[in-house]
Amino acid sequence: MPGAQGPAGPQGEQGLQGVEGPQGPKGDPGPAGSSSGGESGSSYAGGVMFTPAFANPPADCSFARTETGGTFVVRLPAGTYRPVFAGEVRLGHAAVQGTDDASVTVDVANAGQEVLSQFKKALLLDQSSSDRSFGYVTLAEAQDVSVTATVYAGCGSAGLVDGGVGFERVQ
Repeated sequence: MPGAQGPAGPQGEQGLQGVEGPQGPKGDPGPAGSSSGGESGSSYAGGVMFTPAFANPPADCSFARTETGGTFVVRLPAGTYRPVFAGEVRLGHAAVQGTDDASVTVDVANAGQEVLSQFKKALLLDQSSSDRSFGYVTLAEAQDVSVTATVYAGCGSAGLVDGGVGFERVQ
């Protein structure tokens, strides 16, 4: 006849993590938002963060430099949007060549660069500056919209554009 069972042994080591399962089904849409005073409210519809664009040409004026921080795409449904830039723009002293500028352009992706809106900051040789803010963007149907950051710096100067663009739906 066998003897009595002995005490339990120590806890074993953690086993290997299993493979991640498939994504679950999409949830039901949330309730419609309310508006105050009968006006339509605004809401965040999407956005992109872009790679910083940094231009720093040589001080000997052998060439100016233009750099692009890449082009990034966001799909937006039909409606009217206000692009909002969140980030920083830095422009150095416009030396010999006259103008340094930085821009963030919003356009319809794959449509021959049809510019919808542009944020631009320029610094001229005489140290005056020129700024342009984004305008509203209206899409008649859902479309892919691209955002591109570009900086141009003349000799002996430098420029940077870093951040992203969010789209606030206003209608």
